Amino acid sequence: ADNVEIVENLASTLWFALERPDDALEWYEKLLELAESRLEALEPLANLLQELERWQRLTEILVEIAELTPDFLQQRQKYLELGQIWSKQLDDDEKAVGYFNEVLNMDSSDEDAINALVELYGRTESWSDLVEVLSLRAQLNPQGETETRLLRAQILSDRLDDVEGAAQEYEDILNYEPENGLILEELKKLYTENEKWENLADLLERNLNLLRDPDLQRENLESLAVLNQTVLNNSRLASDYYNRILDLEPDNVDIIQVLEDLYQSDGKH
Repeated sequence: ADNVEIVENLASTLWFALERPDDALEWYEKLLELAESRLEALEPLANLLQELERWQRLTEILVEIAELTPDFLQQRQKYLELGQIWSKQLDDDEKAVGYFNEVLNMDSSDEDAINALVELYGRTESWSDLVEVLSLRAQLNPQGETETRLLRAQILSDRLDDVEGAAQEYEDILNYEPENGLILEELKKLYTENEKWENLADLLERNLNLLRDPDLQRENLESLAVLNQTVLNNSRLASDYYNRILDLEPDNVDIIQVLEDLYQSDGKH
């Protein structure tokens, strides 16, 4: 016990009083061998290694603290520190991911670990993993759920070529924000680029029921009419939509001409 106290005092004096941290390190390592409580000796050694930026050795000490401590919060903190060190200082993203996931294994709603993984997966272009962890962020933060799900949809569409998955994300947002113009436009674009014409027609019809602006109603009606006329080959529905435009614009000669052409092509004179 006397030897432990002597070594501890010497190490502390070298570090704090004499400002010789490099010399103090040798004695803190020796203290680790002598101390009755290894856990208590590990913490000051970790702090000194942090100051000296001895990252590799610091990771070994942090792992040992995490394994020895009975304190849930301390264990969590050490795994977070390990993740940051492997990511920022030692440039090993794989190991960093492993430690952040250790935190999620302890608590799947840990915001710090989730945000760290979002940053890591984005930087390393691990798109499937990023989509998965973004779902945790969406559950954790309802206020930002729309923004997070929009990001998920864009990754699914642009990075993973998962059109169905992206569409489902957009549709889920519209279930609770049916008048979100940005999401409607993104979904219309997705369906158009991938020639999902039936889905596009269904979306436009649902959107039509929400519109209050006459100009937007007219634009949507014409989109539905042209879609049914030129792509879906449904002249009956196309005529219905053109007629609804005429209800708004009774003197629109262009629409009247289109209707006449439709009736003639269908043998309706």
